[in-house]
Amino acid sequence: MSGVVISSRIQAAPVARVSARIRLKEDRLVNLWYETGNHYIDRLQSRIRVWKAFDEQFTRVRRRVSFKSLTPQQLIDRLRTHPAFWDWWARNLKMICSEAGDTILTHADLVTTLRQYGAPIPEWVLDKIFPK
Repeated sequence: MSGVVISSRIQAAPVARVSARIRLKEDRLVNLWYETGNHYIDRLQSRIRVWKAFDEQFTRVRRRVSFKSLTPQQLIDRLRTHPAFWDWWARNLKMICSEAGDTILTHADLVTTLRQYGAPIPEWVLDKIFPK
């Protein structure tokens, strides 16, 4: 996924409305997007230590050669560095600003809302990160 596509998602109208209302400059918005994405991965890393959470997130890809050979740290590193994850995270930013934009009144509200997001990474994203 190119940086241009991700950038266009971060600059989408719902995100722009929220960032304008809370007076968040573009560079700070990009930092917030990156920091909350890393926070999501950190929470995922702590959750997948429990087999049920690991199974919930990775059932469909865990038998793939590109997945089986990874150590847990390599798995997290692959997520953290793969453009498909960051594209998905930018989509989440846009969705959250679309759905909860009226309730986000401060920078802290946006950070908290993003940090509470806990949906599993969708299969289409995992397919790009761990090809068949």
